[in-house]
Amino acid sequence: MIAELGPLALLFVALVCLAAGFAHGAIGFGFPVVATPLVALVLDVRSAIALLAPVTLVLVLLSVARGGSLAELLRRFWYLPLVIAAGSWIGTRLLLAAPPEPFLLVLAAVIVLYLTLDRLGLGRSNAVQSHPLGFGVVLGFVAGVSEAIANVAGPVLLVYFMLLGLSPTQMVQALNLCFTAGKSSQVAAWVAAGAMTPALWMAVAAFTVPSVAALFVGMRVRSRVDAVTYRRWLRAALWVMAVLLVGQFIASISRS
Repeated sequence: MIAELGPLALLFVALVCLAAGFAHGAIGFGFPVVATPLVALVLDVRSAIALLAPVTLVLVLLSVARGGSLAELLRRFWYLPLVIAAGSWIGTRLLLAAPPEPFLLVLAAVIVLYLTLDRLGLGRSNAVQSHPLGFGVVLGFVAGVSEAIANVAGPVLLVYFMLLGLSPTQMVQALNLCFTAGKSSQVAAWVAAGAMTPALWMAVAAFTVPSVAALFVGMRVRSRVDAVTYRRWLRAALWVMAVLLVGQFIASISRS
């Protein structure tokens, strides 16, 4: 648990939060997918998720607040926060009862499949664009479960939004709107399960500070990037996420 970490381990977690916060600000998402596998090197996966989920919630709320009007996105994607929250609640109950490791590989495989299709010029889908509600409900629920079990909803949602062909600004705003629902449900489930101790809340507060500072630096970088470069960053970020998920799986298996 977090109370058992020494000074070097705590410094490592703080540096991870800095790097992950910057990544989230620069590409609009990514804090948990960068931070979770790295923090899981010094904590077990469940403790890492419990520590990082509230920090992530703060970051996504700030990202939504900086994004401007939500009216259009809420009209278009009103169903996503609902199904993500449902998936996150169910996923958290599964996480408390079963090991999360197999799901990490499944999620990594989904990312690699999409990136392969994108490389073949199939990165957008007429079927998804014609039936956004049906695909959105299914992928949103999967994203919520992924949020809870692996602390990562971004890849699934990002694939959905890229298949829809959203602009970078719309994509970042929509992602963080969805993350708000998923993270709120996830944190509520942890609290309901009695897993959030006072010591853990103190650690959350401490690690939120460097995360938020790095977030704003990353946002300044993103504001200077054009759409083509941003989409290239997203593809690179997805490859990094797939590698991190596989690494998290290997680290979890070797520890058990």
